[in-house]
Amino acid sequence: MRMRLAAKQNPHRVWFNLMHQMKVGMLKRAFHGLDDKKARGVDGVSKAQYGRDLEANLGRLENQLHRGSWKPQPMRRVMIPKAGGGKRPLAIASVEDKIVQKAAAEILETIFEPIFCESSHGFRPQRGAHSAVKALHGWLANRTHSHVVDIDIEKFFDTIDHEKLMEILKKRISDRRFLRLIRRLLKAEVLTAEGVLNNTTGTPQGSVISPILANIFLHEVIDQWLVEEKSARRWRLIRYADDMVICTGRRQEAQKCLVAIEKRLADYGLRLNRDKSHVVPFERGGREIFHFLGFRWYWGMDRKRRPLLKLKTQTERFRRSIKEFTRWIKENRNRKRLKVLWKEAGEKMRGHFAYYGVQLNTRLYEFYQAVCQALFKWLNRRSQKPSFTWTSFQARMKRMPLPKPWGCNMVNIRQRDFVYAI
Repeated sequence: MRMRLAAKQNPHRVWFNLMHQMKVGMLKRAFHGLDDKKARGVDGVSKAQYGRDLEANLGRLENQLHRGSWKPQPMRRVMIPKAGGGKRPLAIASVEDKIVQKAAAEILETIFEPIFCESSHGFRPQRGAHSAVKALHGWLANRTHSHVVDIDIEKFFDTIDHEKLMEILKKRISDRRFLRLIRRLLKAEVLTAEGVLNNTTGTPQGSVISPILANIFLHEVIDQWLVEEKSARRWRLIRYADDMVICTGRRQEAQKCLVAIEKRLADYGLRLNRDKSHVVPFERGGREIFHFLGFRWYWGMDRKRRPLLKLKTQTERFRRSIKEFTRWIKENRNRKRLKVLWKEAGEKMRGHFAYYGVQLNTRLYEFYQAVCQALFKWLNRRSQKPSFTWTSFQARMKRMPLPKPWGCNMVNIRQRDFVYAI
């Protein structure tokens, strides 16, 4: 608490002797902050198993950290599907390594959060995708002439230069033992199907400490640079982790911005993905679109036929969400009781609405329709005899309502209103 207060009072303070913070109390707080539903690491130890003798385990871990003998275990790599196709590598650490990562991340957040810019929204307290959407919407909606520079960094998390990152950390941290710990976490080995890989660049996605390290790196490379660059004073940056857009007024400024960003990234060992980075003319009432944080941004009309900035769920993500829900209900319809299925379906819908639940998103209602249709279809295929008629399904919906987007009354929806073939 005192450290956080000191960091706020003096944001540019250089910190030393940080390792003394890594005590049993902080490690225990980090342990309790872990999600017990996450996959296990290479040692196969779950959070519950590690917690059976928590005091002894954390005491041993504290001793190893302060003696400098602690080393992370290899992380297990799994491949998960990406929204735009292909697969993304995800690194899964052991429980003990996650504890150390989380404790180190808490210290880094305490030091760097006070100096982060307003343009940064990802993985920060009281901020998130919705605050980024709100900031971008507010900027674009109040301007007649705008150009959006859509920026994509090629394999950002995999290509962060360790040495450059450590140089950035040294500007605020002088504790050599803590810096050595961060370097060990960065260079933790990754276990793949082909064997063990040594980490020479990047911060593995899925690592607890990766988000704060990525924010620190991009704060130096992009955020602070744009604040200090005189030619960038008319540029408006909105960034969520490595997803970012820059808004300008004129096309010439936008083109200049794209060239400058590419050069700046190259100076820090990063590459601009030219295939996905481009300038979008986004004038009021125009027909151009762009995608940001899973939303499709476009100009529409209000009831009085005046231009209105709108956004809705990106088509690829919308279809993927419906497909994943359909696959889930199809696979589990005979494995779980109806009451459990109904509850879990509600949780999935609630999670979708929590992220995509922004004003003007018409696809919230469409998602609700598609999910209800999938439930009606596959719950009726639990056995040879149908479980529901449409009337009895509506009655259950009224008796045990599922989460709904705004203004949606399931009881008034007719079966023929369903428009998606699941």
